Amino acid sequence: MTWIFSNYVLMKEHLRLAGAIAGAGFIFTSRTWLRYINSLSPEVGLLVKNIVIFLTVFSLHYLDGLVG
Repeated sequence: MTWIFSNYVLMKEHLRLAGAIAGAGFIFTSRTWLRYINSLSPEVGLLVKNIVIFLTVFSLHYLDGLVG
């Protein structure tokens, strides 16, 4: 399914990918998430951060095969 808007074709997958990136940005910049990360030790915080980055890239690849 595609939408044509002023000579630009927006595909449903691109809109879904943009929504996923916006959602991840909203979640990982929230005050609750940042307080949680701040409460961890440096080693555990780094591990959690790396796991979250891996899972985010993996889920974006699942949504749209062009990522990752």
